[in-house]
Amino acid sequence: MTVTPELDALVRACFATPKANLPRLVLADYLDEQGENDRATILRIQCELPPPKEKSDKPKIARGTVKPLKEAIDRLKPRLAILKQAGYRFQFQRGFLSVRLSSRTLRDTGTLMNQVAELFREGWIETVTVRGMHPGYMGELLGVLRNAGVIDFETDGYGRDVVLSVGAEFRPDRPDSRIQRLEVSENHRSHLAQILNTPTEATAEVRESQSYNSLTPESAQLLVESGTLNGVKELTLGGNPGEEAFRQLVQCPAFRHLSRLILYGLQVPVDALNSLWSMTTNRLDFLCVSGLRIGDEGVRSLCGGTFLPKSGLTLADAGLTAASAPILTQCKVLARADFLCLSGAALGDGGVATILRSPTFAKLSRAIVTACGATLSATLGTLFAVPNRRRLEIHLDGLALGLERPRRGKLRLWITGTNRNLPHLDWPDESTCAELLGEFGLTGVLASSDNLRRIRPWLGGRKLDSLSLTNTRLQSESFPDFLELLASVTPRHLDLAHNRLNIPECRALAACPAFASVETLRLTDNPVRVSGLLALADSPHRKSLRELTASNCRLTLPQEERVREAFSGVKVTF
Repeated sequence: MTVTPELDALVRACFATPKANLPRLVLADYLDEQGENDRATILRIQCELPPPKEKSDKPKIARGTVKPLKEAIDRLKPRLAILKQAGYRFQFQRGFLSVRLSSRTLRDTGTLMNQVAELFREGWIETVTVRGMHPGYMGELLGVLRNAGVIDFETDGYGRDVVLSVGAEFRPDRPDSRIQRLEVSENHRSHLAQILNTPTEATAEVRESQSYNSLTPESAQLLVESGTLNGVKELTLGGNPGEEAFRQLVQCPAFRHLSRLILYGLQVPVDALNSLWSMTTNRLDFLCVSGLRIGDEGVRSLCGGTFLPKSGLTLADAGLTAASAPILTQCKVLARADFLCLSGAALGDGGVATILRSPTFAKLSRAIVTACGATLSATLGTLFAVPNRRRLEIHLDGLALGLERPRRGKLRLWITGTNRNLPHLDWPDESTCAELLGEFGLTGVLASSDNLRRIRPWLGGRKLDSLSLTNTRLQSESFPDFLELLASVTPRHLDLAHNRLNIPECRALAACPAFASVETLRLTDNPVRVSGLLALADSPHRKSLRELTASNCRLTLPQEERVREAFSGVKVTF
């Protein structure tokens, strides 16, 4: 059927006045003239039906019209089969189709899309109910749905990002749209009304944190026009808003009052960011640019601007090289930052060292340099070489190094990971750590014999206050190497929580002379059982032990009492 201007006007009139019968009866006459007798029959019969009292009620069909209505619908089923193939559920209501689609039922229409779109353009479908689908993933379906009269996003489990997309794509005042009414869940109605500047009884809640991850030129323009960002403190932007719309968006006064701005996967030209970097602000605490490859020149523009954060900066997967390191260190505004993330930057050991040793980043307490080409041994050497840094944690590929210098006492060094082997490395020699090392810890790093043998020469001869190996899968195979490490550092505090120690390991520890230096022992979440703990209690070397923590070690209440009696003079915690 050819979509003529007359047909389009009649369909729009029906959608504009859904409760009126006259426009639908006029449309039925027109369809009769065009040979669409079955559609015309359905329109006439259903227009005569009294409306249901409630949504759940079915309209009562007058006697004598049931058969003609059923026959007309049956004759149209072959023509409407394409909707069923595409995953739409549908039924006739007042002469038009009401369809439901969801992410679970909607199939990849492919070649079916043109046939489905034709039904929408011919004015078959008035109401579309969408459940569990983000407009950003609808693709070509967006333009098709604009030919319906009512779009109802009934799902409650989406955020303001989806509401903005819905408002931009299906706003009723679009010239290419037949939509007369747009509905969302009750929680989002006030926000949608604010975006579309339509009256509503509800007041839109001003949320200090908002996220719009699927911007389009239309939704970005709508965001500018609606003033939705007024009062926002934390903002996340993503998607492809287009250069012109993005420039207008960042000129909103709200950007001057942001405390956190995250640009995640934003697709805009790097030059378009200059309008943002030149904006003056004294409230920005954190800035994140992730997945937008601004390159070294982009870093130069950022550092030369006035839109700089006070506390934290993230430039992740931004296409940086080692040339960005001196640019960042020359930016005096960043001297206030205590967090820096440069993931994916090709810095190498030299670039990482330049940044960490710079006086500009003297207040830095946490740096993330994953996938930057930095090695563990070089970074550890840099960690010790950084002067006057009370606490600094550096995240590498799957590992984190931490160094803390208390006001009084000795250094604390820890390495955390994800249950993996330490890479082969040459530990910094003893001269790189002229200060006394008091505490050393491994967490989430496999305490294999190989790893323990690499660590021991570097720690050998250092008398530690504390040695911690937690969640390292320490067990029988590597326990002899651990005992050698223990004998070389003789710690006063020993933490072996969340490992796989069993009765034989407890007996070996009890027989080790180095156990005599241990004052506090933590064995939480190890299957040592009562026999293992009693072996420690009977050790001739436990003369210094003052405190034992053995929670979740597979003991019954009577066994706990027995262990307490065996460790007389020791504070035992289960």
